Amino acid sequence: VELADRYASWFVAGLLLLSVLVFGVWTYLDGSNRALWITVSLLVATCPCALSLATPAALAASTGNLAGQGVLIGRGHALETLAHIDDVVFDKTGTLTEGRLAVQQIQTVPSQAATALLTAIAQALEAQSEHPVAQALLRLPENPEHNISARNRINRVGHGVTAQVRSGGDEAIWAIGRADFVAEMAGALPPELAKIEHSGTVVYLGNAQGFQAAFLLQDQTKSGAARLLAQLKQAGVRRHLLSGDRSAAVQHLAAELGLDAYRAEATPEDKLAYVAALQQQGRKVLMVGDGINDAPVLAKADVSVAVAEGADVARDGADVVLLNDDIGMIAPLLRQAERTRTIIRENLLWATAYNAIAVPLAATGHVTPWVAALGMSLSSLLVLANALRLLQSKTA
Repeated sequence: VELADRYASWFVAGLLLLSVLVFGVWTYLDGSNRALWITVSLLVATCPCALSLATPAALAASTGNLAGQGVLIGRGHALETLAHIDDVVFDKTGTLTEGRLAVQQIQTVPSQAATALLTAIAQALEAQSEHPVAQALLRLPENPEHNISARNRINRVGHGVTAQVRSGGDEAIWAIGRADFVAEMAGALPPELAKIEHSGTVVYLGNAQGFQAAFLLQDQTKSGAARLLAQLKQAGVRRHLLSGDRSAAVQHLAAELGLDAYRAEATPEDKLAYVAALQQQGRKVLMVGDGINDAPVLAKADVSVAVAEGADVARDGADVVLLNDDIGMIAPLLRQAERTRTIIRENLLWATAYNAIAVPLAATGHVTPWVAALGMSLSSLLVLANALRLLQSKTA
């Protein structure tokens, strides 16, 4: 858009100078009123309407098409940049997977508190969180026998939560989250929990007395994820997976979907560095995520996409929002961006060709004002008609 506007500004400035020159030459050569109508014909015939409409008309039509399919374009540069994407980086939970985790098993350290009590403590710690892991823990059955309360919660994004937990008459600081995060308080991971082999997510619970339990969670891959990644591979786009989950879970999903690269146990800072490294290689990066942890990297990427059911901060910071939570719409989105770029180029080519013909004809007196007005109108209508082709749904 900026290039087209700049070009139109230069064109108008050049046209005004040419008009003054044409008026002066015809006045000198003819000395009659002919100089006036020739100058008017030149100005009318070369009105930069078609040139100025070439890009915004195409973007508006394409944005309308995508909105009808459940894809909301939030920022103007998104469609133009999407046509140049080299790499797509995905978050895992809630993006490539359903994001509805379920606790499959709770493993406690021998001689520690009962499972029901540890579950209640974990639920108290996660009570104010919208993260899929927290929601999975909160869906576990509550035990009214345990009167647990938590205060002074501290949420370290991408790591876990700590809080002062009151259970009966006792109060202690507890932590829940990644193993390295809980280990800052609980010390070394005990052998019982260190030997866990699980392809899903594992969340640890502990306090100053040590690790107390591990919650083993599992998620399902979204139905459209495999097809989307196959389409991206066919289009020559590299596919990456960034996740804060354990290496086993991330590696399992990456192998299942045939991803080109992955990074496990990634903090928000790690994700930022990963995308920045791709950009330093001159690559255009599309980031797809849904959670609070993804907000910084969504802002860093050249274009960002958030799914509808994700966190508010992720949707607010994204350039594109998938209203129907259909991850498969990313491939059609990229194809629509390619179509939009093609239409814009066609429009600019037509507007340039028209002016290249109209300027010499009008300047040499071969175009009357009414013919100039007709030509200008038809050129603008042609550009609009070409842009309206983008309203046709050809993104499937």
